[in-house]
Amino acid sequence: MSSLTGDPMQFVVRWSDGQEFPEHRFPEEYKRDDSVTASWLSKLGEMIRDQMYPQSSRRGVLVEFPAHYHIRRRPRSGTSKRYDYYLYGYPDERADTTAAEAPQTRLPALKNFRSAAEFFDHLMFLLNGPQDRSGCQCKHCKPASESRAALLNARAPPPARVNPANSIFPRLGPANIATPQAGTVNTVHQPAVLQPVGPQPANPQTVARSPAATSSNAPTNRPPSDVRAQAQPVPSRTQSTMIIPTSAPGSLASIADTHRTPVNVLFPQPDEASVYRQGEVIWYTTDGRQFSLGLILRNTPADASTGSQSTSQIKPLSYWRRSLPEVEILESDMRPFFTFSVPGPQEDLTELVQRLMGPGPVTPEMISSEAGRERSLIVEASKVAASRVDKSYSLFNPGLNQYATSKHQSFGGVFLGAEKVSLYEAVRVRVDQPEFDNTRLGAVMIIKDIFLESAEQGDQLWFEGDVWILREVAAAEAQMFGPEDVTPAMKREKAFLNKLRQQHESYLVWEKVLHVARKPETFIQGRFYESEKVVPMVFKGNFDHFLQTGDVPSIRLHLNSRFDVPGDYIGRKNSRLDMLAGSIPDDTVLQFPPTLVEWPGAARRTPFPLEAATSHM
Repeated sequence: MSSLTGDPMQFVVRWSDGQEFPEHRFPEEYKRDDSVTASWLSKLGEMIRDQMYPQSSRRGVLVEFPAHYHIRRRPRSGTSKRYDYYLYGYPDERADTTAAEAPQTRLPALKNFRSAAEFFDHLMFLLNGPQDRSGCQCKHCKPASESRAALLNARAPPPARVNPANSIFPRLGPANIATPQAGTVNTVHQPAVLQPVGPQPANPQTVARSPAATSSNAPTNRPPSDVRAQAQPVPSRTQSTMIIPTSAPGSLASIADTHRTPVNVLFPQPDEASVYRQGEVIWYTTDGRQFSLGLILRNTPADASTGSQSTSQIKPLSYWRRSLPEVEILESDMRPFFTFSVPGPQEDLTELVQRLMGPGPVTPEMISSEAGRERSLIVEASKVAASRVDKSYSLFNPGLNQYATSKHQSFGGVFLGAEKVSLYEAVRVRVDQPEFDNTRLGAVMIIKDIFLESAEQGDQLWFEGDVWILREVAAAEAQMFGPEDVTPAMKREKAFLNKLRQQHESYLVWEKVLHVARKPETFIQGRFYESEKVVPMVFKGNFDHFLQTGDVPSIRLHLNSRFDVPGDYIGRKNSRLDMLAGSIPDDTVLQFPPTLVEWPGAARRTPFPLEAATSHM
């Protein structure tokens, strides 16, 4: 123990199955005693550290027991000065029996844990968040009969997204999703083009910068991380904190009671193999040279039987009074949003564009100013739209279960800026520990929970999951690393890079560096993209050379991140189309499959009547 240095790593369990019992449920000689609590917490913290961070030289400590767990003591036989200690709080199906019922009801003894070591298996079960009790290896959960397990599950049904054993991925039933029919490329006049600046390396400090609030009375104009700094600190460089998902069981109320959804909402499987997803904002080209910004309305997969290629129906971004027709674009003519940088605004057009994108009526002065400059205004409007999208988000697939509270609601996914992100997929994430951020791919989080917290300062969006890095090790050391429970995209990335490194004496492995870390939305940099798919886009014409030399550039150094586009923070919107209000017409249709339910969903996106506005044009 003397070799351990530095500040301790503090571990916090945010979910608990513990139950509070009336005093008559405890034997009379068992009295509550907190005198040994600190010793138990220290032992449990050391065991967590040994399990999760075996190479660390820092001590570990559990900050507190899970909710409703506490220690009681009992005098040893023949003495009143020596005691045995027991940890109580393990759930019991008769926990709600009242004192009045007790004399007529013979209740079983409450179960306890006799030592920190005995409780450790159950603690590790709690660290993984809400799930079926059958996955726990502790002495009380493991021998449970099927009938008792059924009773417990009936009292506390697990969330719809519960993981199967030993896997981060959910099992989902078949979904009846309509597939768009393949079509031909539309022949329409070309939209105005916006020449992007890029590719440019992303600046990590740009992501760290939080947009300033415009008013102390308008908390929605600043990122949630600013207003949560004191109430819920994120891990720092001097003190690691492991924060584990969701709160103790509570009310079924959602944040907005009028927008509750059925318990059996399906979370769609993350489609990591697809570079482009419905509802995302992307770059596209119609001439192979200049790129414009557009919204993916729907995708049409390739059809080997007809030889057709993958295409996407794109709605160009503009201002809604000058709507551009939809275009069908080949996947090869598209680029992810973060592969290019949005050019800076043209100051002499910004004010006019803001007015043209707004809901108010068109004035003669606006018509006069617009004349002859429509093409330039369309380009400028697409920049404004990109900034608004980048600084906002909308949620989908709310998870309604017994763990939801009036201030805490989980979701299956989010339109985070330009991209669509779902549970159980990987995202690029910024971390506080510099040693984790200086690797080839940076840090990657596998999302296990997306949740919204409601507070006086406004809504705050959080992400929780394991954080991994791709570490370079000697080939002989690669066998020391155990199985990697990572996403398919992460496995493909490692396999691709290691195949190219066959001539080297080193090997790349995924290493978990943070277990169920909690990060605010400002720390999520964007989707995780595979080098094999994105490097050819960024370094067009050089990919074959990279394959021959076995040295592929790090894609993380050539991708931008969320909040890189200038503009004020906006925050949560009602729907994806709400995020694009002003840049597309109000009657634009974005039809999602049945497995994607937006929350709370949008009504009308143009407050001013469209007919009255267009009558002046």
